[in-house]
Amino acid sequence: MNQNVLSVTTLVVIFLAYIVVRQFILKRRKFNIDNNPKSAKIDLIANLVHVIVIIGLLIFIWIGLIQRWNDGIHNYFNLILLIVLTILCFVRFWNKFNNRNN
Repeated sequence: MNQNVLSVTTLVVIFLAYIVVRQFILKRRKFNIDNNPKSAKIDLIANLVHVIVIIGLLIFIWIGLIQRWNDGIHNYFNLILLIVLTILCFVRFWNKFNNRNN
């Protein structure tokens, strides 16, 4: 199997598994939010899973871009999009962290 197809397939499977697990955690939290002191732990787990998956996805995309760049495929549009995506993700995490602590 081609390495690119295998990488993209792995990425899609991991991201779909992440979506399923996150939805399960969020639905479980919705039922337990009123009278369960463990809902804070469930929120923490959901947020940690979200951060880990998004950072892993960004690293995966950056590695692919660097490999294509080293092969001589210089696509500046993808580079700019990836820089903007990375900055937006970090700004979003920063804002959520600051809003959570206020």
